[in-house]
Amino acid sequence: TWKSDDDDIVHIVGFGDDGGTATARKPGETTITANFGGVIESTVVTVTGAQLSYVYIKPELLTLDVNDTVSLQAYAVFDNGDQEVVTLDGDWSVDYDTIASINQSGQITALRGGDVNITFSYQGEEASALARINARTLSSLSIEPEDVTLPESQTINYVATAHYTNGDTED
Repeated sequence: TWKSDDDDIVHIVGFGDDGGTATARKPGETTITANFGGVIESTVVTVTGAQLSYVYIKPELLTLDVNDTVSLQAYAVFDNGDQEVVTLDGDWSVDYDTIASINQSGQITALRGGDVNITFSYQGEEASALARINARTLSSLSIEPEDVTLPESQTINYVATAHYTNGDTED
């Protein structure tokens, strides 16, 4: 006959034609024992969990305007086909932190125009994505207030506002 010390880790058929057929159920370690004619022998079996195959980032390609912030997601894929979100469990980086910044939650912020490669590292695996950042282009300049009549000895503060093609304004 056959016996597993922990049937939750490994189930083994005790007797019959299928006797000795073991099925791994969950990660862990247990002892398998065989008993034949009063002679007993044991062996240890270790069940491992699914192994990480690769990681990937969504989206893989994104286009941003300067000052945009977007949240990226990172996923781990295991050899048994399971996937899980690991966005907060790895390390995020960009190759040009003057073009964009990224925090450890996967939020990327566009700082100036250009392309930036994004890397996510998790348990020895890496994934990459590309962010294309549109430079903002100055389209006009306005001055406030306009057409003022100013009495002698009076002062006034003017403000010049830059208007960009992406809708941003800056004083």
